[in-house]
Amino acid sequence: MKRNRTPQDAVGAALVREWEDPSAIWRDAPFWSWNEALTPARLRRQIRCMQKAGMGGFFMHSRYGLKTPYLSQAWFRCISACVEEARRRGMKAYLYDEDRWPSGSAGGSLTRAHLEFRARLLERRPPSRRAEPPSLAIFDLLFDKTGRLVSYRPAQGSAPRCGALHRREAYGERLEAPAAWYNDGTYLDTPNREAVAAFIWSTHEPYRQAYGRDFGGVIPAIFTDEPSLSSARGGEVVNWTRNLLAEFKARRGYDLLPHLPELFYPLASGPFSPVRRDFRLTLTELFVTNFTRQVADWCAQHRLPLTGHVFEEYNYSSQIRTVGAAMPHYEFMQWPGVDILCDPSTVELSTVKQCTSVCDQLGKERTLSELYGGIGWDCSLEQHKFIGDWQAACGINFRCVHLVHYSLAGGGPSATGRPASSCTVPGTTTTAESRTTLRG
Repeated sequence: MKRNRTPQDAVGAALVREWEDPSAIWRDAPFWSWNEALTPARLRRQIRCMQKAGMGGFFMHSRYGLKTPYLSQAWFRCISACVEEARRRGMKAYLYDEDRWPSGSAGGSLTRAHLEFRARLLERRPPSRRAEPPSLAIFDLLFDKTGRLVSYRPAQGSAPRCGALHRREAYGERLEAPAAWYNDGTYLDTPNREAVAAFIWSTHEPYRQAYGRDFGGVIPAIFTDEPSLSSARGGEVVNWTRNLLAEFKARRGYDLLPHLPELFYPLASGPFSPVRRDFRLTLTELFVTNFTRQVADWCAQHRLPLTGHVFEEYNYSSQIRTVGAAMPHYEFMQWPGVDILCDPSTVELSTVKQCTSVCDQLGKERTLSELYGGIGWDCSLEQHKFIGDWQAACGINFRCVHLVHYSLAGGGPSATGRPASSCTVPGTTTTAESRTTLRG
């Protein structure tokens, strides 16, 4: 007897059709490396090539070698050409929120103009450096023969005889130094709510004003790339932020200032420092709330899912050092993601599962992976398929293929120097001084 078709049959048939011939939103969307002087005609031609290769869309990604001024009128003419070409072809044009990476400084324009928004560091130094900013505190330290911290106290009287076991150190806050990578600016003070609000104003708002009607449609999402606490990697400095001492006291219930040496040295007694744990927990809370949640809230308000990934999520120790912890960020990102550029099958299962488990628990529809960027030119098609299949089995359902190049001409300084951004923050102007810099 012939069975009547049910609504479930229709749904099943639709799923099969979608699996066999996915719509644009479910197809790969590569990082499209904008690494030369851009022209709308060449951008449109490359979009046609990507569609012919089976891509559903593209991330418009500023990268090393770019010679078109970031966020300038010429930049937005190129974005407009790509959005319209994507619309005409039924593809998706994804935004990217920074000039290279990590996300936060608006191509350096924000931190060049506003020193108070620059990334901050706490450094340890000899107390006799007269040119340094004022110290927060000075301590006399005692170490054991293995270099572990036995005791410390506020400096009193003359300095102890310096040697392997005794030392006097000053601890002070300073701003991160300008760098060519940030176009002579610095990275952003990402745990600082006002600094991140200025980043949104300088980057996300111009995109909304120009293309807000297409958010959630032709422009499905915006990528944030490797935001972190700062560039501190241990040794003489640790990550810091404005008003951290007050935030620490309010959140942890005691003063951090008398315990600053524990942020730099392992203790001779006990398996770990509770002060250091509380310090990193406080920084993590501020970073998650003031950067990721604030950006994600703006994205939710404007129907533009936040995707991308945080910095160095590949193991727990690197997470602690650079972002505190990766999983708390995934709670607020609409389409969380990871960055797995090599063959991940033996070392990065936890990297993927941290992200996909949050998505499963909270019912998020997409989990992104930026993949293939570190496998080398000689990687076979069989290896490509294995890597993609492995990540799909772990729960990845949005592939950001790394990398489609606008040009293979190579990078190097712009012939005309660094063009100024057309985007400024309130109360500032942007000048067009010529500086030679490397663009990523």
